[in-house]
Amino acid sequence: MPLLGEYLYDIDADYYARVNFTSFVKLVDALGGVTVDVPKDFCEQNSKRSFDSRDLICLKKGTRTLKGEQALAYARNRHAFQDGDRARGEHQMELVKAAIEATIAFGLVSVKPTRATFPDVVTGVSTVLISTPSTLYPF
Repeated sequence: MPLLGEYLYDIDADYYARVNFTSFVKLVDALGGVTVDVPKDFCEQNSKRSFDSRDLICLKKGTRTLKGEQALAYARNRHAFQDGDRARGEHQMELVKAAIEATIAFGLVSVKPTRATFPDVVTGVSTVLISTPSTLYPF
């Protein structure tokens, strides 16, 4: 049975990782944040799902380096965007690409993505083979 992302985005997913919200926030924080292009201003619940105005995560349009909670808000939000779920999926793929780039910049892997191995995160994520396995952090 194909994964939902394979169906929605017409891509093949040979490998995937399943990460819960807590681990995602910790991973992004451990990398020192991830850089993405936020397409518009919006606010989203924090990881505890609080709508209290003191707990909302608000992001401004533009190129931003997001910490864990901010990256999670970017990955989860769909209501602020006209394309809804599709925009959310594209943001999630953008975050995966940013996390891979941050991992490489951090020196945790020795492979640099090229157009052949990582053509375009919006249309699909190709397999990046790493010659030396690396362990990030045990969450």
